[in-house]
Amino acid sequence: MDLINKNIGEKIKSRRLRLGYSQLMLSELAHVSRDQISRIESGKINFTLATLFKICRALRIKPHKLLKDAEQEEY
Repeated sequence: MDLINKNIGEKIKSRRLRLGYSQLMLSELAHVSRDQISRIESGKINFTLATLFKICRALRIKPHKLLKDAEQEEY
C-alpha cells in the first residue's frame, strides 16, 4: 500500500467525518462512486488529480490541505 495514498485517504476520511458525511453522501456530492471513496480512504487505490479535486470540492477544502505532509512519513 502506498503510504502517500494512505495518508491522503486518512485526511479525506477525517474531514468527511468532521462534516458528518457518510461515504454515500460524499460520493454523491463528488460524483465519485461510494466504492471508490472507500478504497481511496483506505489507501488501496491510486486516484487522479481530477478525482481529488472533486472530493476536495465536496469536502469544502483546498487540495493543498490534503497534500500537505502526505509524503513526510514515508522517509
